[in-house]
Amino acid sequence: MRQKEIFLPRGAAWEILPYTEFMTLPPRKANRLGQAFRQCAITVRRSESWLGAKHRHRLARMEKARAIKATAHEIARLVYAMLRDSTEYVERSIADFEKAHQDRKIAHIRRQAHAIGCVLVPVPTSATG
Repeated sequence: MRQKEIFLPRGAAWEILPYTEFMTLPPRKANRLGQAFRQCAITVRRSESWLGAKHRHRLARMEKARAIKATAHEIARLVYAMLRDSTEYVERSIADFEKAHQDRKIAHIRRQAHAIGCVLVPVPTSATG
């Protein structure tokens, strides 16, 4: 098999270099802060908090690596906002996440019903029920 050859651009010496030597990439350096945020995301999975519930919800919808990266990004945004605004972290509970998730689901169902020309009417629930 013949090795692929590439010519150097104008102004350079007109040597012919093998493709593998011409297209080498620099080694990747570890981003320690990114690694720390990813470790936090892995740890938060077991916590009984809003972040933990959101991470477990993401794990149900997407692959593990993407969910960890998304949760790490969210933690990074929270930390950045706290540092920028000099505020403290406000802990939110799983009930807050569940309420917001339920509201999103209801809004989605309402949009779907509206798209086909229907109207949703809430059914009153009785306490004796």
